[in-house]
Amino acid sequence: LFVLGTPRGTEWLIDSLTDVAGRRISLTGVRGTLLAGLDVERLQFKAGRTTLVIEPVRIRMHWPDLLRGRIRLQTAQLGTVHIDVLPRPPDEPESVVAPLRLPVTIAADGLEIGQLLIRSGANGETTAPTAIGPVKVRAELVDGDLHVESLRAELYGISGEASGTFGTGEPFPLTARLSWALPRAEMSGAGKVMGSLARLRFEQVV
Repeated sequence: LFVLGTPRGTEWLIDSLTDVAGRRISLTGVRGTLLAGLDVERLQFKAGRTTLVIEPVRIRMHWPDLLRGRIRLQTAQLGTVHIDVLPRPPDEPESVVAPLRLPVTIAADGLEIGQLLIRSGANGETTAPTAIGPVKVRAELVDGDLHVESLRAELYGISGEASGTFGTGEPFPLTARLSWALPRAEMSGAGKVMGSLARLRFEQVV
């Protein structure tokens, strides 16, 4: 309870986790405790050519699940999420992104993202990012796979709902059920999404 319920204990645990992660994770402007809830002004995670920045973060946990080796987020509110993927340098050897396997299961009862901005490729610094949002997710990360019970998002005026499984390691396999609607054109549909991030296939019965 000292670790969960006091600012000093929470600070010690966060420092320990960042050390374990090889300082790939950094947090600034941390307020609150794991027991009562955390507010973070900025969270940054770097892995190879990928940088993830979230500003701000608000988390409320169901702490008894920690005793079962499970992190359950009752509330997770993320303001703006920036994902930047740099191109592979020509002299860099071919490498495969390994799945994100954690020692604990992470479950989100209600993850809310105000806006998701994704920028990648050789022209990432000069082109506008892909903007998705708002996003609402109920999901669980287990042994490198993200099991999505429900996801709602908006992209280019299209609203969508989906459920399925996403692999966090290359080739990033994806299987999902998707329904979509374009209200201003009175169009909608539903079907299956299969494949990987590099090659997706969508099947819809008309």
